[in-house]
Amino acid sequence: MKPQRLPLPPVPAAALLLLPVALLAALLLVVYPNEFALQASLAGAAACGDHQGGGGGGGVQAAPEFRLLIGVLTLPARYERRHLLRMVYALQQPAVASRARVDVRFVFCRVGSPEDRVLVSLEAMAYGDVVELDCPENMDNGKTHAYFSSVPRLFGGGEAAYDFVMKADDDTFFRLPELAESLSRAPRRDLYYGCMVPCDYVRGSNEYMSGMGYLLSWDLVEWIVAAAAEIEGRTGGPEDRTLYSWLRRGGRGRNRVDVKPAMYNFPGRHPCSHEFIPDTIAVHQLKDNRRWARTLQYFNFTAALKPFYPATSSRFPATSFCSLCLRLLLPLGLVAMALSSLVVLSVSGCLSAPRSRPVVDNTNNDGGLGAETTAAREPEFRLLVGVLTTPSRYERRGILRLAYALQPAPAAQVDVRFVLCDVTDAADAVLVAAEAARHGDILVLDGCSTENMNDGKTHAYLSSVPRLFAPCPYDYVMKADDDTYLRVAALADELRGKPREDVYLGRGYAVGDDPMPFMHGMGYVVSWDVARWVSANEDIVRRSGTRGHEDRLVGRWLNAGGRGRNRYNLKPRMYDINWDMDEFRPNTIAVHRLKNNRRWAAVFRHFNVTLD
Repeated sequence: MKPQRLPLPPVPAAALLLLPVALLAALLLVVYPNEFALQASLAGAAACGDHQGGGGGGGVQAAPEFRLLIGVLTLPARYERRHLLRMVYALQQPAVASRARVDVRFVFCRVGSPEDRVLVSLEAMAYGDVVELDCPENMDNGKTHAYFSSVPRLFGGGEAAYDFVMKADDDTFFRLPELAESLSRAPRRDLYYGCMVPCDYVRGSNEYMSGMGYLLSWDLVEWIVAAAAEIEGRTGGPEDRTLYSWLRRGGRGRNRVDVKPAMYNFPGRHPCSHEFIPDTIAVHQLKDNRRWARTLQYFNFTAALKPFYPATSSRFPATSFCSLCLRLLLPLGLVAMALSSLVVLSVSGCLSAPRSRPVVDNTNNDGGLGAETTAAREPEFRLLVGVLTTPSRYERRGILRLAYALQPAPAAQVDVRFVLCDVTDAADAVLVAAEAARHGDILVLDGCSTENMNDGKTHAYLSSVPRLFAPCPYDYVMKADDDTYLRVAALADELRGKPREDVYLGRGYAVGDDPMPFMHGMGYVVSWDVARWVSANEDIVRRSGTRGHEDRLVGRWLNAGGRGRNRYNLKPRMYDINWDMDEFRPNTIAVHRLKNNRRWAAVFRHFNVTLD
C-alpha cells in the first residue's frame, strides 16, 4: 500500500502561513544586523537606566567656513518670543553646523523692571544668550549703535571673533541653511548685506538695508567703534537708515549684497511683501503666533502634531480571513511595537530615554542649556511630574523649563512632562509640534477630546501613563498645575523614606471627621501601582465619575477602591501664595497660584534660584 501523503495547502494558504516567518526573519535582520547586536541608533534609548547621552566621539571637528553672530534686538518682557526664537534657531543648527558657526544672542538695553531683572537673569544663567547693553531701552535712539559698538569688546578679545555680525528684529524668521549658503559666496570685508529698501521704486541714492535684518562684515563693526567721534550725535532716528548714513559718510560698505526677493515681509500689501517662495532667506513682520505657524508650516519646518497613540479596535471577526491574518501577525506586531518603543518620536509625543534631570534639552552651541556630566548610577527612585497645561501657554512652559533645570539635582531621577489634550488650533498644532521636536517633553493625550480642567483630563493622564511608560515604569507619578513651583530636591527628600506602593501624597484636605479624603490639586503624587490601578479599574472610576473637581475625584476613586492607603499630608510645606507674597517658608516643597510673572519672580528671588 502506498504511503498516504498529507495534502499540500493551497498556495495562498501556504503563503499566509510563511508570511509571519518571513516577517520575523526580516525584522531580526533589521534590528540585529551584527550577530544580534542592537543597532547603534537604538542602543542609546534602549536601557531605562541609561541617562547619559550617546555622543562624545571625541573627534576633531573641521573649522567652519565662517562665523556669524545674530543679535536679535528685543525687549526684556518678550519671554514667549525669545522661547520661540530659541526653538526655531536651535532646530536649524544641525543643518548648518558643518558649514558655519551661527550664534544667536538676545540684545536689551538696561533691564529696569525688578521682575524682569530676575527672570532675564534666569534666562542668562540657563542659556547664556542674553546681552544687556549700557543704554536706556529704546528702538530708534541709539540701541543699534550701542549693539554694534559693543560687539568687539564683548566678543572680540583683540581679534575677530566673527566674520559677520547681524542685527535682526524679533519678528523676523531666518532660515539658517539658506542664509549660510548665501553668505558662503559673499565678500568677507566691507560687506553690507540685507534687503535693500525702499522696495517700490527703482534704485536711487538714498537706499539702505531694511531693519528686518542686515549684516556687516567684522571690519565694518570695528570701524563703527573707531569712528565714534564721527558718529557721535548721529545715532538717533530710524536705526536702519541711520546706520546707512554712517557708512555713506565714511565711504564704507561698498560691497553691497541685496538679496531681494529672498528677504521680504509676511504676505500682505506692504511694498516689500510677497507670497512665500522656496528659496526664502528671511520673512519679516511675524507679529503673532499665527503668522509664525503659517510661515513654519509653509517651509515644512515640522510635521503637524498627531495623537500620541492611534485608536485601535480590540475585537476582530472570528471567522474572517482578516481575523486569521491578524491572529498570525499579532505576536510579530507586539514584538515590533516593543522594539519601536525604543525609537524617539518626539513630535507625536513618544519620549526619549529618561534623563536624570528635569527635562530641558541639553545643548551648547544653539542657545540651549549646558550639559552636565554625572556619574552613571542607578537613581534611588524615578518620579514623573506631569504638568497639566494648555497648548497656548508657551511663556509659562518656558519659565517652568528654566525653573526646573536650574534647581539642584536630586538623588532621584525626576522627569518633567507638559500634558495636553488634543491640540485642535492650527497655529498651536504647528508650534507645539516644534516644541516637542526641540525639547521632547510634550505629552499629548488621546483620552480627552477637548482641552479642559475638570472634564476628564486628569483621569486621561493618570490612566495613560502606565501604558505610555510601560517599558520603563516610574516609582511615582505626580500631577501638577502649571502655576505651581515645585522644589524638586525637597520633594525627593520627602519621598526617599516612603513606601514604593499604595502611596498618595500631597497637601491633604480635611472633610468632616476624615483628615484627608483627597489632596489639593496644586500637585499630588501616587505610586506607580496606584496609577496602574486607575488605568485598569474603569468600573470604579466610571461609577465615581471623571468630570468635576479633579482633585476630589482622584480621592473618591482611591477611597472607593481601597487604594492609596499610605497617605501623607505635606501641609504646610505645600501652600497657596498670599497676595502680599511675604509668607514663603524655608522648608517649602511647593508654592501654588503663581498666576503672573511678578509672583514667579518673587519665588525665584526668595529661594535664591537666580541673582537679582
